[in-house]
Amino acid sequence: MKYYFEIKTTNKEGSGTNSNFTIRFWGEKGQGDTFSLFSAIGKRKIKNGEVLKFTVDSDTDAGCVNKIELTRDWQLLIFDGWAIDYIKVSKQPIPNNQIVSVFQAINEQI
Repeated sequence: MKYYFEIKTTNKEGSGTNSNFTIRFWGEKGQGDTFSLFSAIGKRKIKNGEVLKFTVDSDTDAGCVNKIELTRDWQLLIFDGWAIDYIKVSKQPIPNNQIVSVFQAINEQI
């Protein structure tokens, strides 16, 4: 089962990150997989205003995603925050105008 992710970093100064994050997700059918952000996009800096688009191959069909958890790898810089504007998740490729599960960031920085 493929899940398509789109994560947008805010345009604010310093909103990017060098840190790795673990991402877990849940859907209407239960928990999906847990994966490393760097395993999905490669180890690199995420810049202000950047939109990340990547696909995750999941062994589990969690259904329509309704919850996401991001956990920072604290082994890197402790003052390195990541300010996310939104996260989109879909079981189909995400065209620009498609309505999908969209999660607004609750905290200013993760």
